[in-house]
Amino acid sequence: HCVHDYGSRQEACVVLDEGAGAPPGCTCVNDEGQIALATTEAVFFYSTDERGPAFAFHGAKRFLGWHRSFLVVVMGEAGAAGVGANGLGGVYGSAGMSSPTSICGTDRGARGGSSAPNTENAGGAAEQEIGGGSQNAVYVYDLKNKFVAFYSQTRCAVLWLLSGKSLVVALLEDGFVTAVEERDLATKLEALFRKNLYPTAIALAHSQRFEPAVLAEIHHQFGEHLYAKRDYDAAIEQYVQTLGHLEPSRVIRKFLEPSHAPQLCRYLDALHADVRGLATAEHRTLYALCLTKLRDERGIDSLVGSLETSLHNSARGDGNAGISAPNTSNAACMCSPHGAQLTTHGSASSSATASASAAQGPTSAAGASAAFGGASRASSGFDLPRLVEVLRAGGYVGHAQRLARLHGDASLCLSLLLDEADAVDEALALLGGLSAEQTVAALERWGALLLRTRPARTTEMLVQLSCGGGAGGARCAGAGSGGAGGTVGAAARPCGVNRAAHSASEPAMSARAALSLLSPHRRWRVTYLERLLEQLPQPPLVWEALLEDYLSASASKSLDTVGTGSHGFGERRSGQPAEAASNADADAPDLSELDGVNVAIVARGKALDLLRHPSAAYSEDHAMLLCAHFGCDDGLALLYERKGLHAALLRHFARRHRHADVVRTCHRFGEREPALWTEALHYLSSLKDPNVASFAELHRLVGEVINAIERERLLPPLAVLDALSVHASLPFSAVREYALRHVEHDSAMLEEATRESARYEEESRRMADEMDELATKASVFQLSKCSACHNPLELPTVHFLCLHSFHHACLGDRDEDCPCCAPQRGLALRRLQQQKQRASAHGDFFKQLELSSDGFTTIASYFGCGMFGHNQPNASH
Repeated sequence: HCVHDYGSRQEACVVLDEGAGAPPGCTCVNDEGQIALATTEAVFFYSTDERGPAFAFHGAKRFLGWHRSFLVVVMGEAGAAGVGANGLGGVYGSAGMSSPTSICGTDRGARGGSSAPNTENAGGAAEQEIGGGSQNAVYVYDLKNKFVAFYSQTRCAVLWLLSGKSLVVALLEDGFVTAVEERDLATKLEALFRKNLYPTAIALAHSQRFEPAVLAEIHHQFGEHLYAKRDYDAAIEQYVQTLGHLEPSRVIRKFLEPSHAPQLCRYLDALHADVRGLATAEHRTLYALCLTKLRDERGIDSLVGSLETSLHNSARGDGNAGISAPNTSNAACMCSPHGAQLTTHGSASSSATASASAAQGPTSAAGASAAFGGASRASSGFDLPRLVEVLRAGGYVGHAQRLARLHGDASLCLSLLLDEADAVDEALALLGGLSAEQTVAALERWGALLLRTRPARTTEMLVQLSCGGGAGGARCAGAGSGGAGGTVGAAARPCGVNRAAHSASEPAMSARAALSLLSPHRRWRVTYLERLLEQLPQPPLVWEALLEDYLSASASKSLDTVGTGSHGFGERRSGQPAEAASNADADAPDLSELDGVNVAIVARGKALDLLRHPSAAYSEDHAMLLCAHFGCDDGLALLYERKGLHAALLRHFARRHRHADVVRTCHRFGEREPALWTEALHYLSSLKDPNVASFAELHRLVGEVINAIERERLLPPLAVLDALSVHASLPFSAVREYALRHVEHDSAMLEEATRESARYEEESRRMADEMDELATKASVFQLSKCSACHNPLELPTVHFLCLHSFHHACLGDRDEDCPCCAPQRGLALRRLQQQKQRASAHGDFFKQLELSSDGFTTIASYFGCGMFGHNQPNASH
């Protein structure tokens, strides 16, 4: 075989193959310009430069033609074409070409029949006859897709073969012309689908350059066919080819059974690796869940690495960077350990989300994420909080920490460090870099754990949060060991609170919240309160809580409730380095050298110092209740005195048999409250136990009280003696001088009263005699002058029984009373009226009786007014 080039100036001949050539009619040219030569053994293709492929079709060839992409071969004898090479051996039926149809004929053909039978090879291997006589076989090959598109037998020999625009025409020996027409693509595919020839249909679609949506539909049907045959591995490979065209939930729903976890993982891996970004956050969460169930650590590394790459690209502003990762090993995805479980419920559209949620359980860390203000990475197609929880539930804590750090969610990081890895030092270092609000939220959740493991550093952090921006003190350096999971953020960052954006005047954490955390740790609670009181003012809650702790330590004599500080309130500790709080928690003050008594003394002294502090803002009533509950007598006495409850203070000392303090209280406050002496007298008289007070002490105290009562004239002597008479062991010598003084005083008063009574009695007799004379005897008026004008009396005159005489003109209309005696008489009448009013004023009587030092004299004065008698004084007398 040779090719001649006649277009150039010099003729060229290239020998491609040295052979016998081909029979007449057994050559053709294909669409690519290659010449095809048919021999008995095969069909050979040649280009202008070299020899092309060869296809072994055994048998004598009558004609060779090319129609579009099909090779048409007419064999010399029916059935001469055996099993060919290159996969073109079997006959697949008339999948690509329609049945032959006679379009014209001669008389001979008319005698033989007007047309060939128009029957289709439905079985795929049966022959169709064209004409009669010596038969030929017509084959139509699709060389590109390697299958027989058409096969038929003619009823007579083929004289000539022509290829038209849409038909292949065969001129038969009997004069008939038979045409074979190519079917449309839909019909071809339908025929291939009926025969389950999906690989052939896919190859045909590729050769015809179908649209991706059509190819995806073919892969979908192929996958459904394989799924029905339970060939799940092959089916998932076909479903992978449908990405971007078939809704992923339709595939995911088919593989949610636990036994299908490897196939589901393969599909999700392809979905995740697709550069078009088809995977959603729910898909990737389900992908992570499958990887954890399959224990595919390499796949998890790839997933986490792709997310890290995506987020780093986003941070650099690469908006076009997609999330892609190397495909996970198929072997790794296909190997499922025993016991891997996947749960499913809900519809297809929500199946991925439901499966992931069923394995996660409550996402408590995701709820705390909102409190820390962690930003969602929805733009990258990942639900990071849920991914972290999935990895955490699967036991991949290290990978979960990597995602949490990328997400910037302090809540997730702290949850992994404290709840899973027990990395307390790293957690404290992370807390040191957070804002005050984030630190408060973290301490509310993990404060109890931190106080159990690192109480000193945690207490220092609470102090800084409660003191606002002005809190000083030690800052905790982050430790580099003691935790799992690697470092978090800046591990060397101090664990002090970052309050750059927080106001110094408003503490980030209230004292009440901090005290609730510190309540099981009394020693550190006292330390916290003492540090707070270095900065004044502080709310009453701080003062009262510290007072309670001091009093509790004093009562229990326990080292566990004694504070670690020994400084005064409102004064900053000096000489302590700023790094002191970062030392081990064993650096707390060692008070083991003190016994219980000394501990109680120290605590009581601190409590009294707090009560005496001039800037203390505690509630005095609450402090009194605390002192009474814990038995702090000195504190209770101090509060009684500060509130002015002197009587209560005296009774407080009396209940505790502090006799000297009782009398001392009377000396200090007796001038303002004289009744204290009376109460002290009754207290001393009630001391019947000789062991309570010695005789000498009791004698001295009673003398002081009696002298004060006598000086202030608080009680009559009889009342004093009556009060002391109840004390059986008190001798009379204790009151002898007092009794003698009052006996002498009363004797003198009695003598004075006797003399006064004799004088009044004499005056009363004299006045009675005068009244008798006026009533029974005649009165002689001897005055010769008017008592008013002192002129000689002239008639008419007026004479009064008081022996005063007046001119009638000098009296005028006032002739009823003597003008000279009227003032004295009016004074007597007014006194009488006052006595009547006083006798009816019972309220004034009781008030004066209560305030009077001598009640007998008060009663006697009212008795003289007629209050207790039926006969009231009459003004006419």
